[in-house]
Amino acid sequence: MRVLVILAAALALSACSIGKDVPVAEAAVAHFHRQLDAGKFAESWQQGASELRGATAQDKWLKLLDVVHTKLGKFRSAKTVGWNDNFNNGAHFIVLNQEAQYEHGAAQEQFVYRIVAGKAQLAGYHVNSDALI
Repeated sequence: MRVLVILAAALALSACSIGKDVPVAEAAVAHFHRQLDAGKFAESWQQGASELRGATAQDKWLKLLDVVHTKLGKFRSAKTVGWNDNFNNGAHFIVLNQEAQYEHGAAQEQFVYRIVAGKAQLAGYHVNSDALI
């Protein structure tokens, strides 16, 4: 009986494998950058998680992304330099830290995604770059 309990616990934990949704979040970051380059700022806000829409008014979001896009230029490439897979009060979040290269300079970006049914919804975005000054 004890072996069955241990086996059941192991199976339950493997279903919630830490980090398995990182590629889902990375694909969502690529989509974000395509939207940014295309000037589809409103779509990124509308498709975002309730955390994003509740914390940032749409007009402020549009202004932020316009500044990012204007000052940094076209997105070139990025690499993930760290991530965190977080389950909190029944919600699942992936945080990606990336080093990005844009047309006019480098940026450090942090993306927070809420994972729902295997899909990533943007819950937070933070960017830091000397090119924004």
